[in-house]
Amino acid sequence: AAGPIIQNAKVPSLEISVTAENITDIGGCIFRNSVPESKNIPQTVKKTHKLLGYKTAAILYAHDNEQHVTAQKYFQKTMEEEGVQVIDVETFGSKDSEYSAQLTNIQHKAPDNGFVSPELGKMAGAAADNVYVSSMWSADRKDEKVQKFVENYTKAYGRAPDQFAASAYDGVYMAMDAMQRAGTTTDHKKIRDALAQMKDFKGVCGTFSFDEKRDPVVDLILMKMQDGKFGVVDVK
Repeated sequence: AAGPIIQNAKVPSLEISVTAENITDIGGCIFRNSVPESKNIPQTVKKTHKLLGYKTAAILYAHDNEQHVTAQKYFQKTMEEEGVQVIDVETFGSKDSEYSAQLTNIQHKAPDNGFVSPELGKMAGAAADNVYVSSMWSADRKDEKVQKFVENYTKAYGRAPDQFAASAYDGVYMAMDAMQRAGTTTDHKKIRDALAQMKDFKGVCGTFSFDEKRDPVVDLILMKMQDGKFGVVDVK
């Protein structure tokens, strides 16, 4: 609801942890530093396909969840581009708690691979081992800037930062970087233009630029679930 008001006022706005498709279509003053599904899913499929070499896949998604419906379309599109055959598509309702029929159908088709939510580990425990996801953030990333942020955040708050804290941290420094390059803290147009021109900004979530739609361009980390925890996977 705030987006059109911000756009009409011509005030640059950097949205934090907003992944809904087309949010930047509100107007030229709206930016975000989190990757939408249309950019996340292709990286996930391409990197796992390169790593694992699977030939077939099945999709299971909530038919009444807009994000799931959109996501499965990108999964199907990218797998087709990668030459992966989708041999089964199953759906469920968001309030369902019984999935045996869908899982039985998938089992009978015997696909090589599938894709799931990062929340799976919390629900499935050891059964979620060998699940892969993509993310901008990992506290285990071997990077001096990341490790310093994790250390300072943990010392201040008593727990390691999650992706929302990391995204917000980067967002503050992105805004500061734009104002420094614009040479002003009050000229909205100059700050907006400086944000649009941001190239190779080094944050804790990766190295960022903005594309023509003011969505982030960043290489995501591929992560693998093992023993209830996601770890970083190096894809050559």
